[in-house]
Amino acid sequence: ALLLHDLDVAVTFGDAPAEGPWVTRVVVRVPQRLLASPAYLAARGTPTSVEDLARHDLLVWECPERIATQLPLRAGGTVSVTPTVVSSDLHALRVLASDGLGIVYAVDGGLPADVAAGPELVPVLDDVVGRERVLRVVMPTGLSEIPRILAALELLRAMSQPTLPPRLEG
Repeated sequence: ALLLHDLDVAVTFGDAPAEGPWVTRVVVRVPQRLLASPAYLAARGTPTSVEDLARHDLLVWECPERIATQLPLRAGGTVSVTPTVVSSDLHALRVLASDGLGIVYAVDGGLPADVAAGPELVPVLDDVVGRERVLRVVMPTGLSEIPRILAALELLRAMSQPTLPPRLEG
């Protein structure tokens, strides 16, 4: 509803909105998974099962469409966890994980250490816990074909995932 009155473009993680007088474009798809610093794993051990997560400090991103105490399993369903920290501040959680303070459940754009905050984070239980997240832009239909808007969206896509082809998906 805000798009029709107060905003020109919204950027969001999550499912496509219900049909309406707007257009949705996928900017990039990124994994959402458990990540930890090599130093944390060296000090606390690497979990080898979801049951092992109970012995670790979990830093969980509070994101749309999901309860922070339930992590999705790749095979379907969820696993219950007791996070040490829950926050909607994705950057702060990644900094905490980079500083060796826990295992973070967050989106992972695969940023190298020189771009991301702190040392590079490595996946944990990647074949067991996680899902794909979609970053979308939503805009009123009337703006969706304006060349400057399209150029800005292509730039956003290129900046968020430079290895992808430069075309937005519908």
